[in-house]
Amino acid sequence: MAERKIYHSIAELVGETPLVEVTNYEKEHDLDATVLAKLEFKDIPRVPELIAEKGLAFDPFYDLLQKYADEHGWYYINQGRNPENPNVHIATTGPEIWDATGGDIDFQYDEVVEVNADLAYEVGRDLVRTDGIFLGQSAAAAIKVATDIAKRPETKGKTIVAIYADNAFKYLSTNIYR
Repeated sequence: MAERKIYHSIAELVGETPLVEVTNYEKEHDLDATVLAKLEFKDIPRVPELIAEKGLAFDPFYDLLQKYADEHGWYYINQGRNPENPNVHIATTGPEIWDATGGDIDFQYDEVVEVNADLAYEVGRDLVRTDGIFLGQSAAAAIKVATDIAKRPETKGKTIVAIYADNAFKYLSTNIYR
């Protein structure tokens, strides 16, 4: 008999987000490394007016999210400004990845790579087409970087994990994924 996976509360769904190998994407891009996507999707309010008005400025964005949370009686943890956020990932996300892969992971690169926004959207469209995974811009940028790392000679046959923090659902009303 199969193991039942029924949850009694949405709180039980926090953490333990899935790892998915993007096999079709790997094949299409001739990658000799395994690329795993850690799907850390979060739902956030859609703030197109703010971006159109001020660009991608983080302080007004965080302030808007705090206001939205206050208006709805929610607690906003503000991961972007919260100095404990990296520590939580060290304590939880890292071990989740280690456990999910059985310790078979080779690269957690710690480098900063600039990715063009249009290129990120292009990669996002690619992944929707190849593997059916909708990504937002930052997650698509993560797979672009993972792809570039996977093409390096030293990563042949290795396992690379990229954390995809956003899905593309907030973009579906735009022309980005059409």
